[in-house]
Amino acid sequence: MDTNTKNIEQDSCSHIIKKQDITNVLISIIIVAVGLLLTCHSIFFNTGDNLKFALIIIGVCFIPVGIFLWILKSKRMIYEKTGSGIKSLKYYFSRDELNFAQNLLENGKFENEKKVTFIDTGNSYFEILMSKDGNFVSVQIFEFSTLAYEPATPKYYYFDNQALKFIEYIQCCRNKV
Repeated sequence: MDTNTKNIEQDSCSHIIKKQDITNVLISIIIVAVGLLLTCHSIFFNTGDNLKFALIIIGVCFIPVGIFLWILKSKRMIYEKTGSGIKSLKYYFSRDELNFAQNLLENGKFENEKKVTFIDTGNSYFEILMSKDGNFVSVQIFEFSTLAYEPATPKYYYFDNQALKFIEYIQCCRNKV
């Protein structure tokens, strides 16, 4: 195994941290404030009955939307070393290619390798977390068995140049016709 590759059995969260996403928090606060403003305005000021009812309905709908946005989108994952955001991807492939894909991750060599054919849905998939700057990749293969997807490999980490090579490999597989 390459020195840049670590088996995830050590600590899966050591490279990825969750940070507060200020933009989504501010949007959530604004949505809740608008909801409260619409509801209070319609209650305390004399408006027509239809307009009053509409403002209350709209205001009451804005409040839970803002709260759910705050709860669900207020944190984002980032790669601790560079501060780059993390995106999550899944690529399905056939079980026929499972052994090849497992060996590919274990060896960590992605140049001049046969390309895995991605499909819309399948018995196996790559679960990939990658930094937007390409300096970090965490990848694990899952296989469908006993009515659920279960890990077929441990998670592997790739850093810096090796991460970029893995990303290039995945893009070549995606673009394969």
